[in-house]
Amino acid sequence: MAVMAVAVSDVGAAAPASARFGATSCAASPAATVQAARSSAVGRSRTGAAARLAAQVTRNEKVDATFEVRPSAAGGIEVSMTSGDLRVTKTVQGNGEFSLEVTSPRDTVSVLVNGQATQASRGRDKVRLPRAGGQEADEARVRRMMADSDSVVRFRRLAAGLLDSEDRSPAGLAIIMADATLGMMSGDVGAPRRVAKFLAHGGASKGRPASMAIDCFYTMEDRMMEAFNDYGACYSSVWPNPLLENMCGYRWLLQVESYWFSFITCSGFNGF
Repeated sequence: MAVMAVAVSDVGAAAPASARFGATSCAASPAATVQAARSSAVGRSRTGAAARLAAQVTRNEKVDATFEVRPSAAGGIEVSMTSGDLRVTKTVQGNGEFSLEVTSPRDTVSVLVNGQATQASRGRDKVRLPRAGGQEADEARVRRMMADSDSVVRFRRLAAGLLDSEDRSPAGLAIIMADATLGMMSGDVGAPRRVAKFLAHGGASKGRPASMAIDCFYTMEDRMMEAFNDYGACYSSVWPNPLLENMCGYRWLLQVESYWFSFITCSGFNGF
């Protein structure tokens, strides 16, 4: 018999960001904590337990969405969001690579982003966008795929609400970063920069004495700021080549996803 422990809290724009994160000073190695989660998952599989790993549950009433964050069986971090009959599942690995699935009764869109390529599928339609040697025709196919998807349109509308409510919870940030991915694939050229500025905003407005112990939350924000600056320099150097602009965007995505993953493991969030 498996036991699932679930904590529920509300997310609001007025709450201090660090309080919503539950950030703490960290000394533990992220690799060690991930290995512990992976070992735990293996132990469950050997005993035949079928239950999913325990989740941390939060809710954003402003956008009518419920989030769950849990370790994945393969050692990554899984984030899911439910709003009515719309469901989003995202799994992030330590190196920033991630998978995303957006589902509604009308359709399902799946995306896989890694260092070599981005792959997208909707029904029988599948497109692969390699980092090098990409074709404009494939980019156009992906744009049509996203524009025709009810799930993607509904997801992006909800993600815009998260940005407006300044949701900086772990799950909220994960979903907002997913919107940068779908926005870029939809032809919304401003989506990555818009999200990058949001992620870096907290780091730009806060400071701490040099003698203060390293804090997981502020470390992540500092890295988000560095990633924003790096993305801006990359974008400026290749503009106005859309294929190269997207390469800058995907490099930035892998960076910030890995920083988010490091924050979760550093802070001890949900047993990591």
